[in-house]
Amino acid sequence: MKMFANCNCNKKSLSIIRLVYLVFALQAQVAYTQVCVDDYFNINLNTSTVQNIVATTSTPENEILVTGNVFRYNSLLQGGWLTRYSAQGTVLWSKQYYTPAFNFLNFTNIIAADNGNYLITGNIGDVDTTVWPLAHLSEYGLLLKIDKYGNILWSKILSNRIRQFESSNITNIDKTKDGDFILSINSFSVRQYIVVMRISKDGNVIWTSILNSPSVNTGFGDARLKLLSNGNIVFGGTANVMDEGHPYQRKGYYFNCLDSKTGGILWNKFFLGRDTLSLSQAFLGDMVNITEMPDRSISFITSYAKSAMQSGLRKTNEVLNFTIDESGILKKVLSYANLLPPIYASAVAESGNGSRLILMDDGDAPYLMNINAQGDIVWQKGYALIGRGQETRSVLHTNAGNYWFCNTNNGGSRDPKLIKTDNAGNVPCIESASSILQEDITGAFFMQPLNIKFDQTPGTFGNLSLPGVYSYTMQSSSSCRIACCSDVTDTADEVKLCDIYSYILPNKDTIKNSGIYTTTYKTAKGCDSIVYQSVVFSFTPVAKLGADTCLGERDSLVLKAAQGYDTYTWNGVNTPSYKYAVKQPGDYILQIKNECGMQADTIKIFKECQFEIYMPNAFTPNNDGLNDWFKIPSQNYNSLINFSIYDRWGKKIFETKNINEGWNGMNREYPAAAGTYIYVIVMKSLDNKTTFTKTGWVVLIR
Repeated sequence: MKMFANCNCNKKSLSIIRLVYLVFALQAQVAYTQVCVDDYFNINLNTSTVQNIVATTSTPENEILVTGNVFRYNSLLQGGWLTRYSAQGTVLWSKQYYTPAFNFLNFTNIIAADNGNYLITGNIGDVDTTVWPLAHLSEYGLLLKIDKYGNILWSKILSNRIRQFESSNITNIDKTKDGDFILSINSFSVRQYIVVMRISKDGNVIWTSILNSPSVNTGFGDARLKLLSNGNIVFGGTANVMDEGHPYQRKGYYFNCLDSKTGGILWNKFFLGRDTLSLSQAFLGDMVNITEMPDRSISFITSYAKSAMQSGLRKTNEVLNFTIDESGILKKVLSYANLLPPIYASAVAESGNGSRLILMDDGDAPYLMNINAQGDIVWQKGYALIGRGQETRSVLHTNAGNYWFCNTNNGGSRDPKLIKTDNAGNVPCIESASSILQEDITGAFFMQPLNIKFDQTPGTFGNLSLPGVYSYTMQSSSSCRIACCSDVTDTADEVKLCDIYSYILPNKDTIKNSGIYTTTYKTAKGCDSIVYQSVVFSFTPVAKLGADTCLGERDSLVLKAAQGYDTYTWNGVNTPSYKYAVKQPGDYILQIKNECGMQADTIKIFKECQFEIYMPNAFTPNNDGLNDWFKIPSQNYNSLINFSIYDRWGKKIFETKNINEGWNGMNREYPAAAGTYIYVIVMKSLDNKTTFTKTGWVVLIR
């Protein structure tokens, strides 16, 4: 099958492209001097389930990795989701992640790791599906390391609870110069904590710092963090503090600085609006970005309203840009207000030298604004023509241009959109007027003390099995594109491997997991020629049903085979299920067959779980092939714990724990004397509930 997506070429040019592909298909990526990526496009994405985009990052090849969460089909339960796009917006691969150990999984961020791999953060746990909104029964921080194709290299869970009855969620991540990672974690028990951790590239904890307020009524928003050029860590977010003896709640932004080597606290600040010191309560949006400026000052972006707007999705009417110095002293606050509120900043992308792209929306139309290091607006764009009810999600600045995502705010979306703009934010087919006004409002905010308790109780991550990785279908269509060239896609023959543990793709990548992989070449103009190839790893089946067992007082029991095979044959009946319900005693046969061969196993199911022990009372070990061994008859189906034989003086001369072994009448290397011997048999019932012993005598006849 061959597909040519979004190509406005004629048949002659298609033939040339095929010829180029045949010549270079087994070579490394072709070097090129001309790079062509569309100036702008608007791609509508259609998915099978509701999903939520949370974070993006770019690859060295200018490809786009998008992570978020998807609801399981016809369910309120949630799993992780990851998709990789080319610079032209072509889906290279898309996957979703679940685990049978928990019914809820949530991704929060993604960052480049080492050797082309990535680290994903989030949380995992169980939710109560009988109530709405869903109630978390358990919630633990999650780390996931993946390769460039989305395959899991390792997964870890925050297993050592720092506080009793604690839940945790990893909200942000940054990378140190030496390859370690800094994590910010929201943690809840009797009260709320902010946890900052430094971990190695393998997920081992180096230090843990815990901050909280002595006031039980203090709540913290999701923490955002940044590793500074001097090696210190700054992190902050929203804080709601109810002090004893005060009639109002202090709402503001906390900001802290830690030593990255030790995790020790260097300073902490709390910024409030002067209007918050009243019964009229301000509404604070999340802190969505922290940037270190060229002069080493620090800027953070958030959304704000003196009082929450009462209608629509968004409750804030201005975006704020706070600037502080290296010691946390407030220098400046700039406001960016929409002429027709509301306005909310959902994401920020740094574009170099202190410049930033701020992605916003008013609950209906998206906006993109570029500010310089001083916070002045360089340009602003509105995109109301993209469609009504748009909620912006994430923005990314790359060498190929600016990318951002939004979706329709309908209680969930199956139609997210990927938009690429040129460096000035232009997408003419969806643009509309934008009237965002800039104002210096430094005097409206001030600093107050925020009493912080600090300790360094250690935390650890434990390994977690996360076997549920599945393909996630995404279809796309372009409603607006001016193409200088188009991606070309092709499908290579499927590769099926038997009992082989790795495979080298045409681009020299070594893979070890089944899946659909992409190899990318460059066309003459610099667009991508993408080859999709399915690689299937299969291994000789393993069919093991275990030891014989019993029904006992049960009406039924379930036999289980190894998972991961397409078809199982239970007593001659083919089924996709690795489970088989047994309701009657008898012999049951399992057969598993795949491209690598077939294996079978048989298990006997008894009605009763305990059997009488019948033993012979004499044997003749004279090597005539008749009655030469004294052993437990094969008709005894109990499980053997120990079988031992003693002479008349109580000396042990034989012992085994294997029910198939018996005594051959030897006392070490010499034949035992004729006479009477005592045996002791200890056995356990098939359901492992009862242990019993039988003693008796046997006559050895020479």
